[in-house]
Amino acid sequence: MKNTSVTTGAGSGIPYHTFTELLSMMDGLQHTEGLFIVTEEDDNRMRNLVQYPFRSDHFIIIMQVEGTSQVRINSTDFHIREKEILLIPPNAVRQFQEVQTGMRFAGLVFTSGFVARSGISKKDADMLDFFSASLPGFELKPAEFDRLLNMLMLLREKYTSTDGMPADQQVIFYLFLAFLYELRSVYMRNNGDKKIQLTRKEEITMRFIRLLNDYCKEERSVLFYAAQMNVTPRHLTQTVKEVTGRSAGELIDEMVIVEAKLLLNDVSLSLAQVAEKLYFSDQFFFSKFFKRNTGITPSEYRKFA
Repeated sequence: MKNTSVTTGAGSGIPYHTFTELLSMMDGLQHTEGLFIVTEEDDNRMRNLVQYPFRSDHFIIIMQVEGTSQVRINSTDFHIREKEILLIPPNAVRQFQEVQTGMRFAGLVFTSGFVARSGISKKDADMLDFFSASLPGFELKPAEFDRLLNMLMLLREKYTSTDGMPADQQVIFYLFLAFLYELRSVYMRNNGDKKIQLTRKEEITMRFIRLLNDYCKEERSVLFYAAQMNVTPRHLTQTVKEVTGRSAGELIDEMVIVEAKLLLNDVSLSLAQVAEKLYFSDQFFFSKFFKRNTGITPSEYRKFA
């Protein structure tokens, strides 16, 4: 993977686009909560994607199927060749070049919240170490690349055809984790002599995401997570913001809302039961929290979901 250093302007004016905002720019792209896959089939929508440098709150895995493409990450241009993978962590300044006709690619885009909800094993929670700033990308053998691409397309097929049932969401999580496990396995086979070095801030953020997976339903206080990690709430919030583009509190709320939506999709549960499963004191406080974060009440969500 060829890369060259370039000079960029001051970072203070770099715009920030959330996962949701970027989806709105690609009108009509099917997705699930916190996850979508984009391919050359989405060429027209990709052409509407911003061409200027920006930051965002999600992870990206780009698989170059045919041809080459170019992405600028922070102060470096990366030229992605056929059968190569490029990884972009949250909050990194990224700039995508124009999508060329005939170029084939696949991109997996997901948020920290989606990873935490996927049920990733505690012993394997270092999966996101691949997104350390010290490891932007790597080459794969053709058979390895094709196997990963097939897994990615199976994941895309599942979430674009799902009817929103809880069981379907669980299958999506399993397919997503299977892809990450295979990606890590391929990397270790080909790069076993290279150690991924996380910065201190990346380590704190990864620990926070792992804790969210365990406690998001019953614990919504930044103070709780900071205490578990022996850091101050302010330090935790600032660190997570710098690494992911979202504050610790925002990620906690995002996790709770997604859990709430999954429970609300189960019509056999009353609103009071949903509130109880999420450890709210009563239905009123749950509804207030849900509306503050989504703009609609739980009842309205159920009506239009």
